[in-house]
Formats: sequence, structure tokens, C-alpha cells
Amino acid sequence: MMLKTGAMGGAAAAVLAGTLMSGGSALAQSSGAGQMGQSAPPQSQMNSPMSTSASRIKSGEPLSQVQNAKQTLSSATLQDSSGQQVGTVSNVATNASGKPTAVDVSITTSVGQPKTVTIKATQLKYDASSNTLMTPMTADEISQLPAASAPSTGSP
Repeated sequence: MMLKTGAMGGAAAAVLAGTLMSGGSALAQSSGAGQMGQSAPPQSQMNSPMSTSASRIKSGEPLSQVQNAKQTLSSATLQDSSGQQVGTVSNVATNASGKPTAVDVSITTSVGQPKTVTIKATQLKYDASSNTLMTPMTADEISQLPAASAPSTGSP
């Protein structure tokens, strides 16, 4: 950058050149260091394996807001906290107003045994686009729940 300037103009040119150089560096950092305009995730997300599943669970709909819950949820699958499918709904218990209170889920334990467990509706969220129930529990925690005694049909 060759400019004919006086003493003051020279200082301004140096500041301008420094700004352009640091701006170029900042631009490279914000564009994912040259990855075609993709920005890198914030450091807080890069170190947190749960950030994706936590946001996924938060984005689901509470079961109390699901319309015609008994029918709607009857064919849903269950995902654990890591987003892995771990079971299928076998029964939906509702209160007198039709709101779900608990869901019976058929799973396979870590030793390969079939088991049906009951999960409280407050522990679940529903994603209608994938017909999936989501829980913050791990597969091991789900597997350790007591076996459901008999299908729940109404209020406890």
C-alpha cells in the first residue's frame, strides 16, 4: 500500500492497514477458517456432547399439549437422552380429561430381555414430525425402571 502522505496521513495509513489486516484475520476466523462460509460452533457447544440432545428435548411438545394423546402417541417410538431409539409405546394412560399421565414403553434390556416400563408423562416430550417421544433419561436408566405391572388405562 503505497500512499504519498504527510506525517499525519502516514499514521492514518498505518492504522488503516492494521485494521484491514486484523479484519481479514477476524473474517477468516468467523468464516470457519476458510470452510466456505460455515462458521464454527461456539466453544461452549463444542465441549458439550449433551447440548444437541438437550436442545432436542427442549424443542419437543409437553405430552399435556398433545391432542388426542391416547391415539396420537400409541404408535410413537422412544428416544433416550442421546437420541437413540430405545423402545415403542405400548399404552398411554390418561386422566379424566384425556391428558396423558404415564406411558408404557416396550424396550429390550441390555441383556436382550423384553421389558415394558412405565414413564411419567412429565418425563417425556413429543416430536410430532417424527412421531417420537424424547426423555432426558439414558438407556440404562430406562432399563432399570421397574417393569410395568399391567397396562395403565386411566387415572391412578
